[in-house]
Amino acid sequence: MKAKILFFILSMFLTSKPFYGQGLNLNATVNSKITATATGSLTMDKIINARNIQADFKSATEIIEALRLKLSCDVNSYYDEAIVMFNNTDPTQGAAKLMSLYTEAPELWSVKNGLNYSISFLGGLDSAVVVPITVKAGLPGNYTLTASLLESFGPNTEISLEDRAMGTFVKLGATPAYAFHESAAATIADRFFLHFVDLTKVPVKDLTAIQDTEVARDFRIYSADGAIMISSLNQQSGKIAVFDLNGRKIATGLAEAGANTRIDMHGNTGVYIVSVLTGKGKTNTKILVK
Repeated sequence: MKAKILFFILSMFLTSKPFYGQGLNLNATVNSKITATATGSLTMDKIINARNIQADFKSATEIIEALRLKLSCDVNSYYDEAIVMFNNTDPTQGAAKLMSLYTEAPELWSVKNGLNYSISFLGGLDSAVVVPITVKAGLPGNYTLTASLLESFGPNTEISLEDRAMGTFVKLGATPAYAFHESAAATIADRFFLHFVDLTKVPVKDLTAIQDTEVARDFRIYSADGAIMISSLNQQSGKIAVFDLNGRKIATGLAEAGANTRIDMHGNTGVYIVSVLTGKGKTNTKILVK
């Protein structure tokens, strides 16, 4: 929180000046691995033992998620930037946009509650958030919107730029720059929108498409004390597979008839899909591990 307050104070100073490449490091990583234990029979995939997947898990109280968007043009060397920051305790705040003294300079800001911000504080990323962006073309020319700090969100967040004038969506993770042309100096509102989507709130079709209600009655699948629990209720055995929301297999094993299987996530919270396959069919259950 101290870092956020310091950043806010600095931002109020910086909004009165041109942006010339201020440094901002918001990337946070923790080195640990997922392992699992079971009272039944459970084994971990070899690929999981070999790789660190901690970056796939995020805590809204610990990680600052921010997007920096830069507007530049090919007719002069001026540019402007706007930042949106998630996981702030007061999402009504931010650094107000101060207009440039140079009319030929491109300008950029986000809009929140009818106000313009160079830096906008937002709350937690809950499923999907849309942020309106206004751009000002100081002169006719070719303009480019460039996104950075995308890595601060992690792989479970999809960020797109919508251009409603062209009817296009650009996934900024794959293409962080978007070019467009303006034939006259103008302030352009209601054209560009940033879309932030938390993929953990979106079901993975390949994992959830097959569901047998009879098989679902044979097992109780739930989370408790930071672990995933699978209980065989009707003396039914089956094969267990646990997936993250990117579709990667985290663990495999056997649910033995009448037994309980525990998968300890060792503090790695998030949403998982637990799949149990039996001779009757297949059941998939989405579990939130806290």
